Amino acid sequence: MDTMHPDLADVIVTEVDARFLGLVRAINARDAAAWADYYSEAAFVSAIAGTDYFGSKAAWVEAVAAYFSDRTSQRVQPEEVRITPLSASSALLTSQEQTAFELDNGASFSGRHVFTMLWGKEGGQWRILHSHESWLDE
Repeated sequence: MDTMHPDLADVIVTEVDARFLGLVRAINARDAAAWADYYSEAAFVSAIAGTDYFGSKAAWVEAVAAYFSDRTSQRVQPEEVRITPLSASSALLTSQEQTAFELDNGASFSGRHVFTMLWGKEGGQWRILHSHESWLDE
């Protein structure tokens, strides 16, 4: 990998961090449409949740919209976010969060959650090309 100018790397970290925090706000609001906008239209690769694989954005959005609709509340609280610029138009984000949600049926969950995301610059905006998330009940 070529050496990136430190100023450009700082800009990428700042921009991707802001987008990630916007994604978290959409998750916490259970706003599937706003959440989906953070994922690439043109270059979506895949998403993995636990061991479930989604090879199309449409399938991923449908699954997440169903998850959100079954919940009365959800909260993702980032604890550590690491962003590594890979090029002028790509970055790797890994994070750890505390998460909690309540289902319509009264059941609740809280635990640790992690993301691994590949972000790409698309139409002047950072969007997720691939994501993987895992969680552990606490």
